[in-house]
Amino acid sequence: KEVSPRYHEALPFANDWTWVKKNERYQRIDRKFKPLVEKESFHDVQAVWHGAYFFVEKEVFFTGLMNSKGEWIAKPIYTFIMDEGDQLVGIKDGNRTVLVKK
Repeated sequence: KEVSPRYHEALPFANDWTWVKKNERYQRIDRKFKPLVEKESFHDVQAVWHGAYFFVEKEVFFTGLMNSKGEWIAKPIYTFIMDEGDQLVGIKDGNRTVLVKK
């Protein structure tokens, strides 16, 4: 019997949770495949600095930053967030805000 996959994409687990993609949206699940937050979904997620942080896009042009513990470092209010090598910088209305330094 063929079993269809539960998710279209999954990132590696960070602590006891991970990001999964289903129906073009991302959400966080635990190791038992249960959502960490009901009705939470995101447009796009990208790991940065070896999974220490995640760029999290709520909707197009609203990006935030979350750490590997699932805590918000910056809510999704930025047009985009850049990895400048030694720091992560949020851009909003043409202004730069340093969010994290190595």
